[in-house]
Amino acid sequence: MNTLSKISFVATLIIASCLASTVDAQTRRGISLDALTPAGMQRVDVALPFHEDGTTALGFATQGEERPTLFIELLVASSASNATEAMDARITTISGQVAELEGIGERAVGDAQYVLFTRDNLFFVVRGANATEVSRSVDQLAARAPVGRPVVRSISVARPAQLPTGTAIPLEVVGAESARITADGGALCRATRAGYVLQRREGQPEAYSLSIVWVDALGRVGRTTR
Repeated sequence: MNTLSKISFVATLIIASCLASTVDAQTRRGISLDALTPAGMQRVDVALPFHEDGTTALGFATQGEERPTLFIELLVASSASNATEAMDARITTISGQVAELEGIGERAVGDAQYVLFTRDNLFFVVRGANATEVSRSVDQLAARAPVGRPVVRSISVARPAQLPTGTAIPLEVVGAESARITADGGALCRATRAGYVLQRREGQPEAYSLSIVWVDALGRVGRTTR
């Protein structure tokens, strides 16, 4: 092999190695929360952040019922290594041995009713009956999730400039699948079945701020103060 051929061969190996690394270290923009709903079920609850590791918990109930019987926790991490770290940390909270599971994600542990697994930068916890089968379906969706940086979608909040005493003003959050809102200063924020409402605190100055945690349609969590 002459010198030019050797250089070409080495360059080919370097390019192939880079391409393989890119494939192995894919970052997903997120995963559709609507697509996670299993057949015959409906999403009835969203809790965020559900756990100290930042997961959002989705509760699903059989069609026509309100009590959730299946829960899927999701963390859209900034990288695959961060998703792995979140899974490792959660495993330490489980008492007893956890069995390794084959055919789900890049790594999975659990049993028929409780499964933890990662797929690229996505970390999932599935709890409920047939958790392993649900996890396989979720993993198939995750493997097809869009590739890219997981940048959370921005939101819009209609923040009232004035808060009359004794009046509850509805708060509208646009761009979020679900949100948790708290207020500081002269305002009190309450969650109702219809959404959040804002009220003036008796005897408090009018100035206030809102702290908002939200999840968008691809499961990415954002935080802001307004």
